[in-house]
Amino acid sequence: MIGARTNPFGSSPWPMDFGNPGNTSVASVAASMAGQTLWSVPISSEWGYEIVVGEDGCVFVASSDCLLAVEPDGGIRWRHRLGGGFGAPTAFADGSIVLAEDVGRRLVARDQATGDERWSVSGEGWSLRRPTATSDGNVIQQRGSSVGSGTELCCLSFEGNPRWSYQLSRSGGEALALNGLVLIADGSYLTGLNNEGQFLWLANRQLFIFGDSSRDVERVIKSEHFWTPPMRLDESQIVAGCKWHDGHGILILDLAKRTVAFCGGTASMALPFRQPLVVTPGPQPHLVGAFGTALMAFDVYGRLIFERAAPQEINNILSDSIGNLIVSEGVAPDYWKKYKDAYNLHDSCGLLAFNAAGEQVFRWIAPGPMAGALAVGKAGEIYCVSEGKLWAVG
Repeated sequence: MIGARTNPFGSSPWPMDFGNPGNTSVASVAASMAGQTLWSVPISSEWGYEIVVGEDGCVFVASSDCLLAVEPDGGIRWRHRLGGGFGAPTAFADGSIVLAEDVGRRLVARDQATGDERWSVSGEGWSLRRPTATSDGNVIQQRGSSVGSGTELCCLSFEGNPRWSYQLSRSGGEALALNGLVLIADGSYLTGLNNEGQFLWLANRQLFIFGDSSRDVERVIKSEHFWTPPMRLDESQIVAGCKWHDGHGILILDLAKRTVAFCGGTASMALPFRQPLVVTPGPQPHLVGAFGTALMAFDVYGRLIFERAAPQEINNILSDSIGNLIVSEGVAPDYWKKYKDAYNLHDSCGLLAFNAAGEQVFRWIAPGPMAGALAVGKAGEIYCVSEGKLWAVG
């Protein structure tokens, strides 16, 4: 079973990129669906935005040169500037926020209340992807290998002390850590470890090797890769988007049975190489993806549930706890700068909200191109970035 026994992420509705430790891009609260602007705060950076929500509802925005803490009412709590830039942060239940700083030269834990450094680990190569945590309360993050090519998956205590590392064949994307398991895409396979970093299994769409890391398999097959991180589907199943030489689709692993439960795409499930793939909550989850300007939802067998058109290109999607979908869409920044007046593009960027049945609830117009970052706050407010500002929509 892979249900969480402990929760290192506390009560935050959006503590990390992909929303939760299951990587499903689902918030733990229902979103406010009024579609009204609550407030906005200048950020001053131009790129690299990531948004997470802390234990007390404070919003943390990491960007190209600043880590900004914003109160739920829009007031500034603290600001930390760094020329080297920040990676994606993760907020933890102990009141820390952990992220790579200075272009990956340090992994740092900062106090959510003050911004002060609690601990740091120096050295080159810390991943700018978001950290996560094992179910027994240790930090997981990737780092460039100290023994040659590839990447190490590193485990540290919440005091920053090293616990173990596992050699990957190449950068593995975001890890999935749930109830005694740590899962990560390693080359052309999903690899499962236990909380002590010991190998458990290796799987792709054709095989499932359990308990033998010495099996002679080609770890990197150039024509095969995963375009999503592993995501929690239910108590015993993992889902991931995968691509192979003549197609792409969905891989579902049943960890209880140690089998590939489903893998493939249908004519309707022509899934592109894009993230995120949202796994909606409930006993019958939908897999929701962006297809250019189309929002499409499938069941776990690849059958189309609904398709909805967005006015512009979709750049991010999230779900709330009851299956409402929030979509960020709009024209690209370069196109906006050149043609916003010539083609009257002033209503071309913003948020779209749909209920679980795919019915549009509201459209919120942004002042310009949308950054990819989205998050949901404790009161259900929706956070996004546009034209150098953090916006709260509720």
